[in-house]
Amino acid sequence: MRLRKFLPWVTPLVAATVLAACGGDSILGMMDDNNNEATSDPRPLLVSNARKAAVSDAQAVEFAAPVCGADGKPTREGGGNYRVAIPSASGETIVFQVFEPAAFNCEMGAPLVLDGHGYGGSRRTSTGSTVAEVIVPNIAGDLVAANMGVISIDQRGFGESTGTVRVMDPDFEGQDLLAILDWAEANLDWLRYRLEKPTPTASDEARAYNLMLGATGSSYGGGYQFLIHNIDPKGRMDAMTPDITWNDLRSSLNPGATYARAEGTRRAEDISAKGGVKAGWVLGLVGLGEVGARSMTPQDGQDPLILETLANGLITNLFPEGALNFFRYHSPSYYCDSEPLGAMTFPVSMTTVTPLTLKTKPRGVDMLITQGMRDTLFPFNEAAWNFKCYKDLLKADGSVPDVRLFTHQSGHILPVSVESIPALGPALTTGLSTLGLISLPEFQSPAGAPVCQGTQFGDAQFLFLAEKLLNDDEFDSLKQGLNERRAAALAALDDNKGKVCLSANDSTGAGVYVSEDTFFKTLMPAAKGDLIRTDGKVATGTAAPSVDFGFKLPAPIGATVPVAGNLVTGLGTSLLPAAVSSGPLQFVRPMDGGDVFLAGIPAGTVTIAPADGQFLKNPACEEIQSAGAQLPLNLTALTPGCDPIVLLGLGIRRAGQQAATLIDDQLVPVRGYGTRHVEFTGIAERIAPNDQLVVMAYAFHPQYVVTGSRDLLSLGVQVSGNVQLPLVAAGAAAAPAPTPAPGASSPFPFPLPFTLPF
Repeated sequence: MRLRKFLPWVTPLVAATVLAACGGDSILGMMDDNNNEATSDPRPLLVSNARKAAVSDAQAVEFAAPVCGADGKPTREGGGNYRVAIPSASGETIVFQVFEPAAFNCEMGAPLVLDGHGYGGSRRTSTGSTVAEVIVPNIAGDLVAANMGVISIDQRGFGESTGTVRVMDPDFEGQDLLAILDWAEANLDWLRYRLEKPTPTASDEARAYNLMLGATGSSYGGGYQFLIHNIDPKGRMDAMTPDITWNDLRSSLNPGATYARAEGTRRAEDISAKGGVKAGWVLGLVGLGEVGARSMTPQDGQDPLILETLANGLITNLFPEGALNFFRYHSPSYYCDSEPLGAMTFPVSMTTVTPLTLKTKPRGVDMLITQGMRDTLFPFNEAAWNFKCYKDLLKADGSVPDVRLFTHQSGHILPVSVESIPALGPALTTGLSTLGLISLPEFQSPAGAPVCQGTQFGDAQFLFLAEKLLNDDEFDSLKQGLNERRAAALAALDDNKGKVCLSANDSTGAGVYVSEDTFFKTLMPAAKGDLIRTDGKVATGTAAPSVDFGFKLPAPIGATVPVAGNLVTGLGTSLLPAAVSSGPLQFVRPMDGGDVFLAGIPAGTVTIAPADGQFLKNPACEEIQSAGAQLPLNLTALTPGCDPIVLLGLGIRRAGQQAATLIDDQLVPVRGYGTRHVEFTGIAERIAPNDQLVVMAYAFHPQYVVTGSRDLLSLGVQVSGNVQLPLVAAGAAAAPAPTPAPGASSPFPFPLPFTLPF
């Protein structure tokens, strides 16, 4: 239940126990040895750090830079901004920037909000916006103006913070984050606390007063929020706004691997899929990490274990199993899922990592998860599984947290194509076309609006944090000063509690609000590895179709899946140009009836088989792959006849158009011979009666440059399967977006594309 109203007193039954020390101005009051009622004035529910009782003893906390004087009044004006450097638990130095609230409240204190940067980025040193922050909302200035404090962090290895980048390792970055909070509590007397429990104890894990803490940030700046909440024994996080971040780094960087199937759903012919290395983003992250990291020396920069894993994946076309376990240890899924953690062994360096942080079930926390539907690094699936995990948790007091999911049309976007390469690109594209070879798709289309149904996600983040961290009087005052756009955003948040906002229009963000119950029951699998939990109907009763597909060799041009798509050059050429499509293979299923929204996570079953026996599967694949798994460099993916890879997605052919468009640029690799369950990448699109739904199969795509199929024998395959579709009928619940307030639908003073930092 949300803490909102400032209560002037609580009953004597929940009064504090005796403080050991005497002589100080304790706000807890005293109780006699016979457990009589408290004799002092009732204590407040909210209190500043300077006025709260000491936690572990009765001594007053000595602050390094006190703001609140002995008379309970501020000694200076707010709005300060300064740099702090502290030692980390691993002997490194962590640097962060403290932004003081615009005005100090020495009676109730000010909430604290952490601010995290993207991968390769660094802390903010001012609250002013940059050009890039027109798309990555900068709400730090708004938070300070609303009398909240902000700490912006240089994560380990980035900015001025030393040490190697471990990618949100609980035992490294996690301990750094806890140290920052400990420093803040010991040095900032203006922090706000609330009464957490009626009976204070001497234990930090069960304190009487708990810090009022929020967090914001995108991508890497979203990952730290989950980490600090999941490992903090003091449970200090109260409100989170993670944007475009991950649930499981294994599925982010190596999608297509089969999740553990639910009991009774595995079929006898199912195989355990290996997934495909998302090389386009892996290469981009390596480059950004090295450029953004503090240095390229062994003592700093990206950790050798991270670089070993990424290099291994690019060379062998496989991530080592131990490295995938390492990535999972750095993911919210480690705390959410029951799957045990396997050995974190790195075969090349012969290093084994031992986890040091105890895995505990997270507490519930108020959370606004925002996610770009067009994000190809951390797609919608990552946000949906985080939403499901944290929606099912309870707070420490047993209350139900306010957890929401809100999507938009931005995210990790790389709108580049071969044609965009100066001088080389046009000539290369013309040459491939002249030779009759495959035409190359772009990495992805430009970003769309950071909006869902008229609300900018940055506005939603700011208002959500303000509502959760300010008291009623403060929030009411804030509401009086909102501009038209933010007032509309607040009304939308209030009117759509208990609903998910699914953005489905690239340019405006128009989409659909659906109830959480509908979302969980019909728009995503019930659990990882399951099909969609549906009764065969859409929310309003229209039949929910599935798509059957199948294609193989021999066939005319345009009806083949040439899986050896990037031999040698990585340019998408094939040994069989006569059987190469000029684009992706398209399979059509007409959509009948009225408009529907295809919005959520499709799931289905896919089989890859040799193409009519003309290209045979190597009969020794299993033996070779089993033996290769024990080698430092597992090259079994390069064994002929063992490793076809097809990239599948859903597309839409609009009425009157000849070509279909891949929805939201989202693909999933389907790898290896056999039948497997496939969780397709989440998408959102409005489909009219005369539009046609399309299953699109790619042999090559820049998102998987150099990590498509390298199989020299399996040049063509039969692909067949069934895909369940997450559909919502367009109706009252899916009405067109309201007319946006000024600035909501076109917030860009410059042409797109733009990309969010990592």
